[in-house]
Amino acid sequence: MTLCLMIIVALVGTLMPATAAAQDSDNLLENGGFEGTYVAVGGDPALQLAPDWEAWSLPPPPDAESSAVNLRPDYQPAPANRVRSGNAAQEYNTFFATHDGGVFQRVPVSTGAELEFSVFIYIWSSATFENPDESTQPQSVTVQVGIDPTGGTDGASDYVVWSEAQEYYDEYQEQTVSATAEANAVTVF
Repeated sequence: MTLCLMIIVALVGTLMPATAAAQDSDNLLENGGFEGTYVAVGGDPALQLAPDWEAWSLPPPPDAESSAVNLRPDYQPAPANRVRSGNAAQEYNTFFATHDGGVFQRVPVSTGAELEFSVFIYIWSSATFENPDESTQPQSVTVQVGIDPTGGTDGASDYVVWSEAQEYYDEYQEQTVSATAEANAVTVF
């Protein structure tokens, strides 16, 4: 199996009441644009997050045949050429390895609220560093966005409602998912 560099950049997340989404309602997220001064969590330079966001990733399976399966991604502000709009974007990646993870935020809402979560995501996956704007031999990278309607923070929870997995490269595309809040907070992934 050939493993490649995977860079996923998220920019401009919105969580809105589904009934008001078409009316440009207020975004319920804190820092939905991933702006501000990024913080090195625990002083770890490989774990720099946009304010109001937290990192999550699944650990390697105990029977992993390779030490490059499900590594914790590195998190940092995206370089300027990966920012879709505004001044910043959250980047996370693994070099020649795989990962299941991203960022999340827990958001207070009213129980029973119909919600829609959208994020623009850019994927670059390449076996070489020859062209940082074009994926070469990408390795089937898929992305999804999710909402845990119970407000849990476990990305592996069966409660998380995920969008359909999408595979595309070298461009921003919007991913969207909807769910009904089952508690006074939801978590978006």
